[in-house]
Amino acid sequence: MKPHLGIPQRLNAVIIIAQLAGIAWCLHEAQHIQGALNLAGLAGAFGLLMNSVYAIIHEADHRMLFNDKRLNDAGGMLMSLFFPAPFHLLRQGHLGHHLRNRSDDEAFDL
Repeated sequence: MKPHLGIPQRLNAVIIIAQLAGIAWCLHEAQHIQGALNLAGLAGAFGLLMNSVYAIIHEADHRMLFNDKRLNDAGGMLMSLFFPAPFHLLRQGHLGHHLRNRSDDEAFDL
């Protein structure tokens, strides 16, 4: 069994800062974009960036972003500002998904 290394808090903070800078860059570029190909490239970059932002929110959902609960929730709330739902709603839905995963409650679309 591998030893538990703990939460990489500094790395998570650096990732959040880089993500916020990336979001700011994408929004800045969106103001000045010209051409469909450039727009498609920016949309792709933004999509990849926001996928990693959701990964950070996912860590916060499971209280694995920071050791301190308030800091963990604050990080989740900050990054959720860029999604169409508040952090606590995203967390409730996600953790509820884990409770019902592969059950009849989640098999409604089969």
